Amino acid sequence: MTVSWTAPAGAAAKDWIAAYQGADTGTAFKTWIYTGGAAKGEWETTAWGGAGSTCRFIYLKDDGYQRMAASSAISSQAI
Repeated sequence: MTVSWTAPAGAAAKDWIAAYQGADTGTAFKTWIYTGGAAKGEWETTAWGGAGSTCRFIYLKDDGYQRMAASSAISSQAI
């Protein structure tokens, strides 16, 4: 799946996006990527858990856990 983002004003090189499965939060992310301070970008990643599972993506501030933005839950489907 492709995740696209637009950074908030004042983005830092160590702002990051974490991928969470279901209702997981905090340090229970599946994978992550630094944004490099980019104003916007895309990230190719995978969905987890098979058909019917959900994931979401959270934009976090400067190598910490301050949430700046979050996606809605995304459901995966078999193809």
